[in-house]
Amino acid sequence: MTKLRKLVYGTPTDKSGIAVRMGVEQGFFRDVGVDLEVRTIFGGPPLAAAYDTGALVFGQIGSPPAINAIARGAKFRIVGGGLRRKLHNYLAVRPNIEDFEVLKGARIGILSLGSCAEWFLRAMLHHRGLDPDRDIEFVELKDNYP
Repeated sequence: MTKLRKLVYGTPTDKSGIAVRMGVEQGFFRDVGVDLEVRTIFGGPPLAAAYDTGALVFGQIGSPPAINAIARGAKFRIVGGGLRRKLHNYLAVRPNIEDFEVLKGARIGILSLGSCAEWFLRAMLHHRGLDPDRDIEFVELKDNYP
C-alpha cells in the first residue's frame, strides 16, 4: 500500500471549504495519495497568522484579512480565487428590526475583528448612513461562531 502524504487545509469557518470537505469525505484526495485534513481557525486574522507562521501551508481565506495581513508583512501569497459568482453577504437581525437606523447602539456578532464579515458589514452600515466605529459595537464570536 502506498503511503499517503498528509496535508492540512485551512478554513475560516466550519461552513467554508464545502467542496474540499466533500472531497475528503468521498475519498477523492485519498485516491490520489493525499490524506487531507480540513482545519478550521475561526476568523480571518487568526487564520492569516497561521499561514504567516507556516502552521498552515494552504487553504482559503477572505480577501480583506489576507490583503491586510500581507500589507503588514505576512509571508504568504494569494494564488487564486474561489468565488465564481457575485459575493452575497447578509445581515441577519430580529424580525422587529425594520431599518438600519434601529441598529444604532446595537451589539452585532461577527466572526472576528478584521474578518470579511466585519469589512462587509462596515460597508453596509456606512452605505446606510451609520458610523460603524461610533454607532455599533462589534462582538467577536470566534469559536462560538457555529
